[in-house]
Amino acid sequence: MKSATKQSGVEPDECFIIGSNQARDVPDLAIEVVWTSGGIDKLKIYRRIGVAEVWFWQDGRIAIHVRGQGRFERTDRSRLFPDLDVDLLCSLLDLPTASQAVNALREKLRT
Repeated sequence: MKSATKQSGVEPDECFIIGSNQARDVPDLAIEVVWTSGGIDKLKIYRRIGVAEVWFWQDGRIAIHVRGQGRFERTDRSRLFPDLDVDLLCSLLDLPTASQAVNALREKLRT
């Protein structure tokens, strides 16, 4: 995704527009899978572009960053998905197959 007027661009691993207004150019959520440390400050670029939330998946954890007053703030809860159990999500993401993840989620919901 790019913003020519702000001279910024970045390529997330995944990005999503949340809600019914799908005609926007800027996604609400960007997800980055971190394989190495260091590099460019992607949060600065996402802030310039106007992304509301950025999630970083690294070492089996999700770090949620929510855009606030001119900067991103690290938080334990998503504003886009306030009822999301992030720890449960993380436990499912490391399973080898989608079927195993679905079965594990069903089991968690039963208990």
